[in-house]
Amino acid sequence: MINLCPWTVLVMQPIATSSVSERRREKERARQDDLVRIEQGLETPAEVRDRNGLFSALDPSRVRLVGRRRRIALDV
Repeated sequence: MINLCPWTVLVMQPIATSSVSERRREKERARQDDLVRIEQGLETPAEVRDRNGLFSALDPSRVRLVGRRRRIALDV
């Protein structure tokens, strides 16, 4: 805890850290689990790909488009 002045208190929260090697092991375990699920016929490769995709964690019902990129022509 740091006192900046008599009426202000700043509390430092611990920073979450992660190990690169531990993350690598987690990803490898997940890959192995995916392969086992495919081999056992529990999922297809397409299902695994969809589940592991970049935006797979997003809930489509809670996402909306807030703006669009517009192109304009500039007369030079």
